[in-house]
Amino acid sequence: TWSLAIEEQFYLLFPLLVAGLALLAGRRLRPVVGVVAALGAVASAVWMAVAAGWGWDLSRLYYGTDTRAFGLLAGVALAAGWDRSRAEGSAVGAGLRAWAVAGIACAPIVAAYFALGSSSDEGFYRGAFQGFSVVAVVLVAGVAAGVGPLARALAWRPLVWIGRRSYGIYLWSWPTQVFASEHFRLEGLTLDAVVVVVSVALATLSHWLVEEPIRTGTRPTGLGRRTDGPRRARPRRLAPVALSTAAIVVVVGAISVSAAGAPPAPDTTKVSDDEALAAAVGDISPEEEAELLAATSTTVPVDVGPPGPFDGLSLDVDPEASADPLGIFGRPLEVLMLGDSVGWSLGWDLQPWFTQAIDLRSKAIIGCGVMPPDSAFLVGDRPPETYADLCQETVLAELKGLSGGPDVVLLWIGAWEVYDHEVDGELLQVGTDAYAEVLDAQIQERVDRARGIGAPTVIARVPCFAENAARLGSERLDPERIAWVNGVIEEVAERSNGWVRLIDPTDQLCDEQGQAYAETPDGLPLRQDGSHFDPAAATWFWNSWLAGQMAAAYQVDGP
Repeated sequence: TWSLAIEEQFYLLFPLLVAGLALLAGRRLRPVVGVVAALGAVASAVWMAVAAGWGWDLSRLYYGTDTRAFGLLAGVALAAGWDRSRAEGSAVGAGLRAWAVAGIACAPIVAAYFALGSSSDEGFYRGAFQGFSVVAVVLVAGVAAGVGPLARALAWRPLVWIGRRSYGIYLWSWPTQVFASEHFRLEGLTLDAVVVVVSVALATLSHWLVEEPIRTGTRPTGLGRRTDGPRRARPRRLAPVALSTAAIVVVVGAISVSAAGAPPAPDTTKVSDDEALAAAVGDISPEEEAELLAATSTTVPVDVGPPGPFDGLSLDVDPEASADPLGIFGRPLEVLMLGDSVGWSLGWDLQPWFTQAIDLRSKAIIGCGVMPPDSAFLVGDRPPETYADLCQETVLAELKGLSGGPDVVLLWIGAWEVYDHEVDGELLQVGTDAYAEVLDAQIQERVDRARGIGAPTVIARVPCFAENAARLGSERLDPERIAWVNGVIEEVAERSNGWVRLIDPTDQLCDEQGQAYAETPDGLPLRQDGSHFDPAAATWFWNSWLAGQMAAAYQVDGP
C-alpha cells in the first residue's frame, strides 16, 4: 500500500541520514536528529498546504512521500526529545501530569479526525492533515508520561495484547478486505466483522511464527506464551510507549476498518491518466486513427431522418421503471459509456457480481466533459484552467467505441459543464445563450455520431453532488447551475425524433432536500469524494437501478 511504501522509504533513507549526522554531531546526535526531524516535518507539512493551494491533484498530495513525511518525522522528533528528557531524570511530577492531561484532551480529537476527515476535501490538505499529526504527537506523549487514566486504560492487558500484534493486523487487513469483498461479495458490517476477525487471527499466527522468532532469535514457543526476556530488542522501559501507541492505532483503525489508518484516498485517484487513456483508446495504428477521424465528416451532422427506436415514448424514463436488458434483443444489452470521469467511474474495474445482462464498454475519459478540449473552465475566482492533454483524445475514444457497434450510448456529463468556460478567447457564462449554443452543439454532436451508426442515446440528467465535491469549487453544488445544464440537455433531447431519452438518477443519489446520500441502503459508501463512484458502489448502482433503466428506455413510457 502507499503507506507501506512511504514507511519503507523512511526505513531505508533515514538511517543513512542519521549515520551522516552522527559523523557531524558526535555525542549530541540525539538533539541534532530531533531538530532535523522537526524542521523536516514542518517543511513537509507546509509543502502539502502550499501545493494544495496551488490546486495540485489531491492524489499527488495524498500519496506523495514529500507531502506525507511530516507524520513520520514528527514521531522522530518526539522520540528524540522525549528520550532526552527521561535521560536527564525528569521525575513523575507536574510536567508529566500536564502531558497526561493534554493526551486525554487530544484523544477525542483523534477520534473526530477518523470519523469526520475526508481525503477528498482540499481543505483537509491545507491544515487538517498537519493538525492531526500535532494532535497525535501530544496524545502519544500523554500516554508515554505513564500517569493518568488514559495510560492506565491503555495498559489493560487485552489492549497490550492487540498492541503487540498491531502491525500484523495492519498488514493483513487490506488483503483480507479485498479478498472477502471480491470473492465472497461481502459488504457493510458483515465485511467489517470478517476483516477484523480474520486479520486478528492471521496476525496472531504471523506474530508467533515470524515476528517473535526474528525479533528474539529463537524458535517459536507455545502460541500465546509471553516471550519477554533478555533478548528483547528494545529496553523494557520503552515497551509501554510502543505498545500503547500501537494499541491506539489498531483500536481506532479496527473501528473504521481502514487499512491505511487515515481517511481513505479517493478510489478514482488510484488510476493514472495514462491508464485511463489507454483503456479508452488503447493501441491504435495511425491508419486506424485516420480512418476513424475521417468518419466524422460523414456521420456528423446527421440530417433529420426516420424516427429512432424511442419514437412514441416520453422524453423521460420513469425513475422507478425497470426492465430486463436481456429482453430487448435476447442477449446482453451492449452499452457504450461516454462522458466525463463520473461516467468513467461507472465503468472502471467493476466487481465480479456486475450484472450479466449488460455488456458495458466505457470510452469515457477522466477529467473530460463534452466542451471543446482546448477550452478552459473557470473555478471561483481562479484564472481559467485548461483541460488535461488527454482530453484531446476524447473524440478518438468515442469513435473507437462507436466502431464496435453498440446497441445504445449512455452519455454521462455535468461535472464540468456547470462551470463557466472560455472558448476561443470568449467568456461563456452558465445561464447565457452564448454558452447554451456551444454546449447544445457539443451534446448534439455526440447524439449525431451515435445516430450515424444506428444507436440511440440515453443521457443522464445531472444529479446533485455531495458537499466534498466543492474541492473543485462551489459551482458543482449550485442547484441553479445544475438545472441550467439539465435544461440544455433537455432541449437536445426534445428535437431528437426518437433517438434520445433521459434518465434521472436524482432519487437514487440525493434526498428530498437535494443533499447527496452518503451511503447505499445497504450501508455501502456512495460517491465518497462527492462526485465519483468506487467500483463497489458503481456495481451496486448498475445492478439496483441503472441496468433496469437502460432497458426501460426501450419499452417503458414516462410517469
